[in-house]
Amino acid sequence: MKCYICGGKADMETTTDLPICHSCAEEKGYVVCTEIGKVIAKGNFNCDYVCSDCYVKDEIRRQRK
Repeated sequence: MKCYICGGKADMETTTDLPICHSCAEEKGYVVCTEIGKVIAKGNFNCDYVCSDCYVKDEIRRQRK
């Protein structure tokens, strides 16, 4: 997979299913969610580590159904 931003080797996917590398995710200020294993594709996302209340996790769960 190639990073959708720089074209380098992508290490993971964003919540919008785009491949991205660690350095581009860090540069954009994205957060890696360890619960869903993806990069949250929102620059203003703030994780409070209460996964049962996380709208991103619920959104991903709905998309998989």
